[in-house]
Amino acid sequence: TGRDDGDDGSSDKNVIWILQENGTVQDVGNLSHVLGDEFHKSYLYYSRPIFQMELEREGLSSEIINEILTEAGKMMDSVHPRHMIEIEEKYSCTAETLERMIQLLPTFTRETCAKHEGFYMKTEKDALQSLQQEDTYYDTKDFALQKANCSFRCRKACKDGSNGYVFTIKRPTDSKNFGENEQFARFEFELRTRMGDLNEEVLSFLRSHLDLTELLGTSSPTDAQIREKLIPIITIKNIRNKGTVLRCTDDGNSSSFEAEICLDQVLYNRPGAPEEDGKPDWQLELELKSDYLDRVLLKKFSTYLREQEGLETLSPESTSKYQKAHQFLGIKGDSKDKT
Repeated sequence: TGRDDGDDGSSDKNVIWILQENGTVQDVGNLSHVLGDEFHKSYLYYSRPIFQMELEREGLSSEIINEILTEAGKMMDSVHPRHMIEIEEKYSCTAETLERMIQLLPTFTRETCAKHEGFYMKTEKDALQSLQQEDTYYDTKDFALQKANCSFRCRKACKDGSNGYVFTIKRPTDSKNFGENEQFARFEFELRTRMGDLNEEVLSFLRSHLDLTELLGTSSPTDAQIREKLIPIITIKNIRNKGTVLRCTDDGNSSSFEAEICLDQVLYNRPGAPEEDGKPDWQLELELKSDYLDRVLLKKFSTYLREQEGLETLSPESTSKYQKAHQFLGIKGDSKDKT
């Protein structure tokens, strides 16, 4: 940011220069001035070389400096705006169709990608990795989050005998470029923790991304009030087979396209209910991991997949697992939720 000195030496104009990803620089000073104090944007500039020099001045070893730079890089990457917007497609199917995809996808190799519109699985051996997940969705008794098209869950993931917890908040976006083409975009924020309870770190995470005053109907709710009002509503157990889809260009080179494919065997239930009371479901999820411009290729891949023999039951799904759990279990909520 800076001040623009006029010809007369005055400096009464705010200048805000934004370095965009395409290399151009945009001056939004006038725009912010016109829109007033309500308009604001947050920008963060990070320079690895400058940070490295600062660390070297502290007399740290090369090993420690590299560790710090690696973690800083991951942190900067995680706060990239694109990484906070989830772009995905969902499809419901039968158990037989899910099994057919588990058998089919490993045949999508780099060597045979020309036969599959250029698409192939990133890892040829063990193209799909299996893991077990258990999600607990929280909401108020009157489903305030769901009615606001938001969701808040805690995911317990079991892999290699160890457990980890990921709290996720999803909120709708204002984008009008999605929905009609079976693709859905939404903000997604994650917090990884060692514990699965609503501790202070999790409550701070909630306050950062949700308007709890409006959702909970309490002015500046305390920790105790948040814990009292946000209660477990639904549990979803999922046996997930997950892999990464890449693509070659027509000339055989690798493209930037990357998508995550998940084959889910789901069991919806109420918290604490016997497992035999659960309701099963089977789904395919495709999530774009590369630039949002690649969403056209995501649609091309899903279209190709649905044309394969044995995958005829794949049906576009606009309802989230959380909302489907409401439907399967007969829990009355708000039908608008797509998070």
